[in-house]
Amino acid sequence: TMTISKSECMTWEARDVFNETWMQYHDTSKEILDPFLHDLFKNIGSAHEYRSFEFRTKVDFPREWGLGTSSTLIALMSDFYKVNPYNLNSKLFSGSGYDIACAFASKPITYEIDDFNNPNIQEVELKNTITDCVYFVYLGEKQNSKEEIRKYHSNKTIHQSTIKDISKITQNILDNQTLDHWIEQLEKHEDLISKAIGSKKISETKLLGLPYFSKSLGAWGGDFAMILTKASLDEVKEGLMKFNLETVISYDDMIFRHH
Repeated sequence: TMTISKSECMTWEARDVFNETWMQYHDTSKEILDPFLHDLFKNIGSAHEYRSFEFRTKVDFPREWGLGTSSTLIALMSDFYKVNPYNLNSKLFSGSGYDIACAFASKPITYEIDDFNNPNIQEVELKNTITDCVYFVYLGEKQNSKEEIRKYHSNKTIHQSTIKDISKITQNILDNQTLDHWIEQLEKHEDLISKAIGSKKISETKLLGLPYFSKSLGAWGGDFAMILTKASLDEVKEGLMKFNLETVISYDDMIFRHH
């Protein structure tokens, strides 16, 4: 969340889930000296009187979880300054913009970029037959999104045929929302991504031997992985104990419920 109020000088305060301040900045000069804030306001590209605002942000989950704090901040600032969030995100991170779409979404979505580099966002429905089988496990290895995006752009093996195959898998799992079908299709998805980016699947590395289907998320290798199983939350937690992984969250507890 972000609250903005009038101030005599540009002020920024960020608090974590424990309400502890982890970043604080006051600027009475004509130029913002903090590197991140300087880049942020520079790429907003306006002459707004940001020097006369106080910005306060707060996250409601541990910062190390990597659940989109950067993209949410971009979404909030874009909304306040009335600038295109996808353009701002592109200037700061060079990503696809998918996480920006998620920051604005109140339901599950599909996301793709058209031939004119515009986002195409569609709301979709996920049935309880699937969501009741979805768990997220925190792997304890925060990924640097900007660095992983740079690695991706340096990889020349991503072909249009691979993108089409992945899009087909997305449609397939929306058309048939049963556990066995999802596991079959997402196993193909893992194989495609693994080959495309040259990284092993999470089921072959950190979660090798786990008796449930697992899928890497985000930048692959850090943050969270997704587990698919009809087992209970307690059973999943017990199965992950030997991997020294303790943070397991059900789908219903993870998602943002829009009011």
